[in-house]
Amino acid sequence: FPGRCTADASWSRSENLVNFADVRTNSTKDVVTSESLRFRFGYSPHPDLPVYVQRTHSTTRNSAETLAFNDLTVDSTEVGIQYNSPLGNQAVLFFRRTDGHYPNLPGVVGADYQQDDIQVAVTWKPGIKSALNLQYGQTRREQVNQPLGGFSGNTGRLNFEWAPTTVTSFNATLGREVTSITSFNQQNVGRANFAVVQSYGVGARWTPTAKISADARISNQAREIGGVPADKATTTGFA
Repeated sequence: FPGRCTADASWSRSENLVNFADVRTNSTKDVVTSESLRFRFGYSPHPDLPVYVQRTHSTTRNSAETLAFNDLTVDSTEVGIQYNSPLGNQAVLFFRRTDGHYPNLPGVVGADYQQDDIQVAVTWKPGIKSALNLQYGQTRREQVNQPLGGFSGNTGRLNFEWAPTTVTSFNATLGREVTSITSFNQQNVGRANFAVVQSYGVGARWTPTAKISADARISNQAREIGGVPADKATTTGFA
Protein backbone atom coordinates (compact mmCIF):
# COMPACT_ATOMS: atom_id res chain seq x y z
CA PHE A 1 0.00 0.00 0.00
CA PRO A 2 1.16 3.62 -0.52
CA GLY A 3 3.13 5.38 2.17
CA ARG A 4 6.00 4.33 4.41
CA CYS A 5 5.96 2.28 7.62
CA THR A 6 8.47 2.57 10.47
CA ALA A 7 8.92 0.69 13.72
CA ASP A 8 11.34 1.09 16.61
CA ALA A 9 11.75 -0.10 20.19
CA SER A 10 13.78 1.12 23.15
CA TRP A 11 14.60 0.03 26.69
CA SER A 12 16.05 2.05 29.56
CA ARG A 13 17.00 1.46 33.19
CA SER A 14 18.08 3.84 35.95
CA GLU A 15 18.79 3.76 39.68
CA ASN A 16 18.38 6.84 41.87
CA LEU A 17 18.34 7.70 45.55
CA VAL A 18 14.78 8.60 46.54
CA ASN A 19 13.76 12.26 46.62
CA PHE A 20 13.66 13.12 50.34
CA ALA A 21 11.27 16.01 49.60
CA ASP A 22 8.54 13.40 49.06
CA VAL A 23 9.38 11.26 52.09
CA ARG A 24 8.61 13.80 54.76
CA THR A 25 8.37 11.45 57.75
CA ASN A 26 10.66 8.60 56.73
CA SER A 27 14.47 8.76 56.71
CA THR A 28 14.96 5.22 55.32
CA LYS A 29 17.60 5.04 52.61
CA ASP A 30 15.88 3.87 49.46
CA VAL A 31 17.18 3.32 45.93
CA VAL A 32 14.50 3.52 43.26
CA THR A 33 15.04 1.35 40.17
CA SER A 34 13.10 2.42 37.08
CA GLU A 35 12.78 0.43 33.86
CA SER A 36 10.92 1.37 30.70
CA LEU A 37 10.16 -0.54 27.50
CA ARG A 38 8.73 1.38 24.54
CA PHE A 39 7.50 0.23 21.12
CA ARG A 40 6.41 2.63 18.38
CA PHE A 41 4.83 1.98 14.99
CA GLY A 42 4.44 4.75 12.43
CA TYR A 43 2.85 5.15 9.03
CA SER A 44 3.33 8.10 6.69
CA PRO A 45 0.63 8.48 4.01
CA HIS A 46 2.49 11.70 3.15
CA PRO A 47 6.12 12.61 4.02
CA ASP A 48 4.95 15.64 6.01
CA LEU A 49 2.03 13.94 7.78
CA PRO A 50 3.05 10.80 9.71
CA VAL A 51 0.72 9.04 12.17
CA TYR A 52 1.86 6.71 14.94
CA VAL A 53 0.85 4.34 17.74
CA GLN A 54 3.10 3.97 20.78
CA ARG A 55 2.96 1.47 23.63
CA THR A 56 5.02 1.91 26.82
CA HIS A 57 5.47 -0.36 29.85
CA SER A 58 7.42 0.90 32.85
CA THR A 59 8.08 -0.24 36.40
CA THR A 60 9.39 1.48 39.53
CA ARG A 61 10.78 -0.60 42.40
CA ASN A 62 12.03 0.46 45.84
CA SER A 63 14.96 -1.25 47.55
CA ALA A 64 13.65 -0.60 51.09
CA GLU A 65 11.07 -3.22 52.14
CA THR A 66 9.29 -0.64 54.31
CA LEU A 67 8.66 1.45 51.18
CA ALA A 68 7.63 -1.41 48.89
CA PHE A 69 4.07 -0.02 48.79
CA ASN A 70 5.50 2.64 46.44
CA ASP A 71 6.30 0.04 43.74
CA LEU A 72 4.45 1.06 40.59
CA THR A 73 3.67 -0.44 37.19
CA VAL A 74 2.52 1.90 34.41
CA ASP A 75 1.16 0.98 30.98
CA SER A 76 0.33 3.65 28.42
CA THR A 77 -0.94 3.75 24.85
CA GLU A 78 -0.51 6.85 22.70
CA VAL A 79 -1.99 7.64 19.27
CA GLY A 80 -0.94 10.73 17.39
CA ILE A 81 -0.71 12.57 14.09
CA GLN A 82 2.23 14.82 13.25
CA TYR A 83 2.81 17.63 10.77
CA ASN A 84 6.30 18.56 9.60
CA SER A 85 6.57 21.88 7.78
CA PRO A 86 9.17 22.55 5.07
CA LEU A 87 10.68 25.25 7.34
CA GLY A 88 11.51 22.73 10.07
CA ASN A 89 8.57 23.50 12.35
CA GLN A 90 6.45 20.71 13.78
CA ALA A 91 2.98 20.16 15.29
CA VAL A 92 1.64 16.99 16.94
CA LEU A 93 -1.86 16.13 18.13
CA PHE A 94 -1.98 13.06 20.37
CA PHE A 95 -4.15 11.15 22.81
CA ARG A 96 -2.61 9.09 25.64
CA ARG A 97 -4.27 6.62 28.00
CA THR A 98 -2.23 5.68 31.10
CA ASP A 99 -3.03 2.98 33.66
CA GLY A 100 -1.08 2.85 36.93
CA HIS A 101 -1.05 -0.13 39.29
CA TYR A 102 0.52 -0.51 42.75
CA PRO A 103 1.19 -4.28 43.04
CA ASN A 104 1.92 -4.14 46.78
CA LEU A 105 -1.31 -2.32 47.63
CA PRO A 106 -3.97 -4.83 46.57
CA GLY A 107 -7.47 -3.73 47.42
CA VAL A 108 -6.48 -0.28 48.71
CA VAL A 109 -9.10 2.22 47.58
CA GLY A 110 -7.63 4.96 45.40
CA ALA A 111 -4.22 3.33 44.95
CA ASP A 112 -4.51 2.50 41.24
CA TYR A 113 -5.27 5.23 38.73
CA GLN A 114 -6.20 5.97 35.13
CA GLN A 115 -5.14 9.12 33.29
CA ASP A 116 -6.16 10.51 29.89
CA ASP A 117 -4.26 13.25 28.09
CA ILE A 118 -5.16 14.98 24.85
CA GLN A 119 -2.46 17.45 23.89
CA VAL A 120 -1.13 19.60 21.08
CA ALA A 121 2.65 19.97 20.90
CA VAL A 122 4.20 22.64 18.68
CA THR A 123 7.85 23.33 17.87
CA TRP A 124 8.36 26.67 16.17
CA LYS A 125 11.65 28.24 15.10
CA PRO A 126 11.02 31.95 14.43
CA GLY A 127 14.70 32.41 13.63
CA ILE A 128 18.03 30.61 13.47
CA LYS A 129 18.90 31.74 17.01
CA SER A 130 15.59 30.99 18.74
CA ALA A 131 13.09 28.16 19.25
CA LEU A 132 9.74 27.87 21.01
CA ASN A 133 8.24 24.60 22.27
CA LEU A 134 4.62 24.58 23.42
CA GLN A 135 2.53 21.68 24.72
CA TYR A 136 -1.05 22.35 25.79
CA GLY A 137 -4.21 20.34 26.33
CA GLN A 138 -6.53 18.61 28.76
CA THR A 139 -5.66 16.06 31.46
CA ARG A 140 -8.10 13.90 33.40
CA ARG A 141 -6.89 11.62 36.18
CA GLU A 142 -9.04 9.32 38.29
CA GLN A 143 -8.00 7.22 41.26
CA VAL A 144 -9.78 3.85 41.22
CA ASN A 145 -12.88 3.76 43.44
CA GLN A 146 -12.08 7.21 44.81
CA PRO A 147 -14.12 9.74 42.78
CA LEU A 148 -13.00 12.71 44.91
CA GLY A 149 -9.30 11.97 44.50
CA GLY A 150 -8.85 12.91 40.86
CA PHE A 151 -8.00 15.86 38.65
CA SER A 152 -9.46 17.38 35.50
CA GLY A 153 -8.15 20.55 33.92
CA ASN A 154 -5.80 22.25 31.48
CA THR A 155 -2.13 21.33 31.50
CA GLY A 156 0.82 22.34 29.41
CA ARG A 157 4.37 23.55 29.19
CA LEU A 158 6.06 26.43 27.37
CA ASN A 159 9.80 26.63 26.72
CA PHE A 160 11.63 29.39 24.85
CA GLU A 161 15.32 29.31 23.93
CA TRP A 162 17.44 32.08 22.48
CA ALA A 163 21.11 31.91 21.51
CA PRO A 164 22.34 35.42 20.61
CA THR A 165 25.92 34.17 20.12
CA THR A 166 27.66 30.86 19.61
CA VAL A 167 28.77 30.72 23.26
CA THR A 168 25.77 32.17 25.15
CA SER A 169 22.14 31.07 25.34
CA PHE A 170 19.07 31.89 27.43
CA ASN A 171 15.88 29.98 28.17
CA ALA A 172 12.58 30.49 29.95
CA THR A 173 9.98 27.89 31.00
CA LEU A 174 6.40 27.98 32.26
CA GLY A 175 4.27 24.94 33.04
CA ARG A 176 1.31 23.30 34.75
CA GLU A 177 1.59 19.52 34.82
CA VAL A 178 0.27 16.44 36.61
CA THR A 179 3.07 14.25 37.94
CA SER A 180 3.00 10.96 39.82
CA ILE A 181 4.42 10.76 43.33
CA THR A 182 6.66 7.71 43.21
CA SER A 183 7.52 7.84 46.90
CA PHE A 184 5.09 8.90 49.62
CA ASN A 185 4.75 8.09 53.30
CA GLN A 186 2.47 5.46 54.83
CA GLN A 187 -0.07 8.05 55.97
CA ASN A 188 -0.81 9.02 52.36
CA VAL A 189 -1.40 5.47 51.05
CA GLY A 190 -4.66 5.41 49.10
CA ARG A 191 -5.14 9.16 49.57
CA ALA A 192 -3.12 10.98 46.92
CA ASN A 193 -0.55 9.55 44.53
CA PHE A 194 -0.11 12.58 42.27
CA ALA A 195 0.68 16.27 42.39
CA VAL A 196 -0.35 19.25 40.28
CA VAL A 197 2.86 21.20 39.67
CA GLN A 198 2.94 24.82 38.52
CA SER A 199 6.41 26.12 37.73
CA TYR A 200 8.37 28.84 36.00
CA GLY A 201 12.04 29.63 35.59
CA VAL A 202 14.73 31.41 33.61
CA GLY A 203 18.26 30.30 32.90
CA ALA A 204 21.46 31.10 31.03
CA ARG A 205 24.40 29.08 29.72
CA TRP A 206 27.91 30.14 28.76
CA THR A 207 30.05 27.70 26.74
CA PRO A 208 33.44 29.23 25.93
CA THR A 209 34.88 25.88 24.74
CA ALA A 210 33.63 22.40 23.88
CA LYS A 211 34.79 21.16 27.31
CA ILE A 212 33.79 24.09 29.53
CA SER A 213 30.30 25.38 30.28
CA ALA A 214 28.62 27.34 33.07
CA ASP A 215 24.90 27.38 33.87
CA ALA A 216 22.74 29.65 36.05
CA ARG A 217 19.03 29.20 36.69
CA ILE A 218 16.29 30.67 38.90
CA SER A 219 13.09 28.65 39.25
CA ASN A 220 9.93 28.47 41.34
CA GLN A 221 7.66 25.46 41.81
CA ALA A 222 4.28 25.21 43.57
CA ARG A 223 3.06 21.66 44.16
CA GLU A 224 -0.46 20.72 45.25
CA ILE A 225 -0.56 17.12 46.51
CA GLY A 226 -3.61 15.46 44.98
CA GLY A 227 -4.64 18.83 43.62
CA VAL A 228 -5.68 19.96 47.13
CA PRO A 229 -4.61 23.57 47.87
CA ALA A 230 -4.32 22.80 51.60
CA ASP A 231 -1.35 20.55 50.80
CA LYS A 232 0.43 23.16 48.65
CA ALA A 233 4.23 23.21 48.89
CA THR A 234 6.26 25.97 47.21
CA THR A 235 9.98 25.78 46.49
CA THR A 236 12.28 28.39 44.98
CA GLY A 237 15.71 27.50 43.72
CA PHE A 238 18.85 29.05 42.26
CA ALA A 239 21.54 27.03 40.55
